[in-house]
Amino acid sequence: MNGSGVLKLIDLMKKFDVTSYPIIFTNSRRLERLTFFSYVGSVFIIMLLKVSYPFVPISDAEYEHVQTIYGYKYPQNRLPQCWVIPYVDLSVPRWFIPLYLSQLYFIPLFLVNATVILLFPFILLHLVGQHIVLSYKLMSLGKSPIGIHSRHSRSHQKIREAREKFELKKCIHIHQQLLHFRALYDSVTRKQIDLRVLILFSTVCISSFSITILSRFNLDKQCFLLAEFILIFGYYYFSCMISEILEWANCRIRRSAYNSAWYEMCPEAQRMMLMLIRRTQKPHYTRSLAGIVVLCNESFVKSLKTVYTFIRFVNLANK
Repeated sequence: MNGSGVLKLIDLMKKFDVTSYPIIFTNSRRLERLTFFSYVGSVFIIMLLKVSYPFVPISDAEYEHVQTIYGYKYPQNRLPQCWVIPYVDLSVPRWFIPLYLSQLYFIPLFLVNATVILLFPFILLHLVGQHIVLSYKLMSLGKSPIGIHSRHSRSHQKIREAREKFELKKCIHIHQQLLHFRALYDSVTRKQIDLRVLILFSTVCISSFSITILSRFNLDKQCFLLAEFILIFGYYYFSCMISEILEWANCRIRRSAYNSAWYEMCPEAQRMMLMLIRRTQKPHYTRSLAGIVVLCNESFVKSLKTVYTFIRFVNLANK
């Protein structure tokens, strides 16, 4: 991760407008806390179950059941996940210890990446909040009446037009800063997002295959596999949902500019408003793998179809 780039992002976030509409950022911080504690707590519980699962004693009936399915010599040495290694008895002590230690990769990976995984979506949520603030400012433009054509009213009209152009230039400047912030965010998180998409998609495929063979496991293992699949699958959809929210915020700016009283502004202000609307035409979806993968609801549905194809292929190969 580019540490200097993250520090630049945080410095730019300190310049965000959080006073015009404070309720937006108050709700955003509440959402941050709720998401952080719920997700981190769920991952911690799954991690604890994953580490302690092999050391839970089993009954004689479960002993025979595990031995019948896997042919293990030592069914009590159960690993948290289903390791598929041909011609290797995973319950033998010489295999069990190294494979069990390899399961502990989850602990340092979680401790190192939990903040990163949750930090970047929260940065984007605050960026969405700035888009909403800008949309409110655009909606308030051009609301003053023009008045009658007299010498006194014309002087007021010039003052009003100058004020409108000044406010519109401020909005355009804020929009440019948001575009610069998004470009810096993309440059900082490009490699991290690419790696995240690859890992999430592969783990979704693997965990979804385990869901199709739940009948082979006991109730405890079924609950564990379901919880692990829901966490992985939920975070993959969470990444797509954040991307959709970004595009929604961009569309909100475009609609706010169009729904403002731009028709009552002077011609120069109307041209400036048109320039702002043109800058909002580019989609704001999160892209990965050099733009090949666009995180959105449509790509999420395509990913589900790909996962289903993978499951069908594995099931046919095992027949």
